Amino acid sequence: MFIRHSIDILNTNYISGWIFKRWNKDTPVKLTFKSGNNVLGFVTANTYRKDLQITKLHSTGYCGFNFNFPTTFDITAAPTLDIFVNNNRKPFLKLSTAGLTKNQFKDLPQILFMHIPKTAGTSFNAYMRM
Repeated sequence: MFIRHSIDILNTNYISGWIFKRWNKDTPVKLTFKSGNNVLGFVTANTYRKDLQITKLHSTGYCGFNFNFPTTFDITAAPTLDIFVNNNRKPFLKLSTAGLTKNQFKDLPQILFMHIPKTAGTSFNAYMRM
């Protein structure tokens, strides 16, 4: 399978990145996330990624994905996260979860975020997801 991809963020709550077929960039890739035999969910990689369009890596930039893990899933207890492409039986990626620690959001103070346009809001959001 001729696929280009990148995982930008992987933490205990979230995974994001981009993926596309090298010879058929206009058809979005469908991803399935599994841990062992447990299906965690599905996503289509069709989120706009301006960085990929600007660098001419992808003609339209619509190949990004974002996936929040179910709240009942503890990734620190799973040895790997398996990513399947377009319903294939064999995982395209097997990501190790070693070293990931569970985020404890309930112990953090409440904060309010106000977005002011043109002040790196997208970068801030990506940073906060880590």
